[in-house]
Amino acid sequence: MRHLRRILIAITLALSATMFIPATAAQAANEWVKICFGGFVSDGEGGFYWDPCAIEVDVFLGQEIELPCRPPCGLGFDYLDPKIRWDEQYKYFERLDLGLERLSESRLTKDPDLAQKLRDESIEHFLAAAEIREGANVELNEVAWVDYETGKILEGDDQLLWAVGKDLLAGQQLMLKGLEDPKGVEAAMEAYESALAHLSG
Repeated sequence: MRHLRRILIAITLALSATMFIPATAAQAANEWVKICFGGFVSDGEGGFYWDPCAIEVDVFLGQEIELPCRPPCGLGFDYLDPKIRWDEQYKYFERLDLGLERLSESRLTKDPDLAQKLRDESIEHFLAAAEIREGANVELNEVAWVDYETGKILEGDDQLLWAVGKDLLAGQQLMLKGLEDPKGVEAAMEAYESALAHLSG
């Protein structure tokens, strides 16, 4: 898992401090969780360091998921493209972050007008992200569970990881096509909604 030290998307399941957490594993349901986008952050001295949670977005976890590590325990997805400059990667995931945040909010509101407004805003952010990454390849390199307390990467062929990761990948790829064909935009939105549906149940 050589790339996962530079994870570009890590979903950190941030549970309430008052929730009981077993020693070897944890379960979460009906909680807001953080999707963390990794990025290079300035150290204030002219250099940069990798922060696996440089950008955060909250999404709702509606189903119970058993975690292989104690919180903060995250789902890690490596979409790293070494051909893209780090600052462009950061801007890309910043926009992707806002898109997922608005889309998650639109799925929760019971006001249909607000839901449509939030969904439209998410499309704008996804398209802006696609414009930044236009012409670049987007691939899902690896998936893993990440224990942020110990820094350990827990490898495993987890169906949830692959399901969410592949839908996020499809959303990114289809939105790139959506820059030229409006039909690709709606197909991309369906993929992003499917990714969130894996978490919301």
